[in-house]
Amino acid sequence: MTDAALAVDLQLAGPHAAKVRDWIESVLGWQPVDGPDGGLTPSFALTDAAAESVSSLPTILLVDEHDDAVRVAGRVVLTNAAAVVVWPGERDELPAAADRVIGEHVAVPAAQPLRVGGAAGGVGTTTVALALGGLAAWSGIRTLVLGRGVVPVRGVTSVAAAATGAHGIWAHARPVPGVPRLRALAVDGPPVDAPPDNEAGLVVVDAGVDPDVDVLVGRRDAATIAALEVTCASVLALTDDGAALTGAVTEVLGRRRLVLLPRSNRVAAAGLCGRVPSALPGSWLAALRPIVAGLAFQRRN
Repeated sequence: MTDAALAVDLQLAGPHAAKVRDWIESVLGWQPVDGPDGGLTPSFALTDAAAESVSSLPTILLVDEHDDAVRVAGRVVLTNAAAVVVWPGERDELPAAADRVIGEHVAVPAAQPLRVGGAAGGVGTTTVALALGGLAAWSGIRTLVLGRGVVPVRGVTSVAAAATGAHGIWAHARPVPGVPRLRALAVDGPPVDAPPDNEAGLVVVDAGVDPDVDVLVGRRDAATIAALEVTCASVLALTDDGAALTGAVTEVLGRRRLVLLPRSNRVAAAGLCGRVPSALPGSWLAALRPIVAGLAFQRRN
């Protein structure tokens, strides 16, 4: 726990600025410092999404649930925020966040994500990524899915790719209805960093069209054959039920795992209604379950 007399550089411009100052003084006993001329030497900076200034100190970003997501992501990148705390709902987490950012604890390593990529666009990569995330979450693992483009989850929020490695990213992700311990974010490009491994037990990344993945999603076509020739993926998920090129796909697949996910009106409806993975057919989820069962990750409930 940080010292009760901790000096904090306040860089606040939002509507909660006065309440934040009052709370950290009266409840936490911290000493607010306004910039370099405040007398005390601050250990870290506390800022919000409305502020314009940037500190060279380790920084905690306070956000409101109504803050613009793009603005928040920009502040995370601009300030290099080491933690993000929702005000006032998570204000009790400020002492632990302060401990972390001023280095009283060993830096938390980044999680190793499960990367899911498509042999081509429109093959169902995002659906498979969310299904895998759902299976992990249903098994008790706190799981975060980072999607690309349109993510079929109702009310999903967006974040800049450069902000995915920030502390507190879990708080900004959207809880997936019907799947406790699963959250999702839409990312505007390939994630720059994986979230710290204290944010989630498993991070599933929708890598888009990319062969450098753990799970490749494709159809029985030339694009899948071409991707299989270069991919490092250990699993191929085929998302159609046609017969064309089956032999050619099997030949280039070799000893890697094959998962068959036939086209389904229920899968299409789940995507259109934003209810992936909770409305996916049981046959889809059963086929994918061995992939999750073979993973080794930390339980963070």
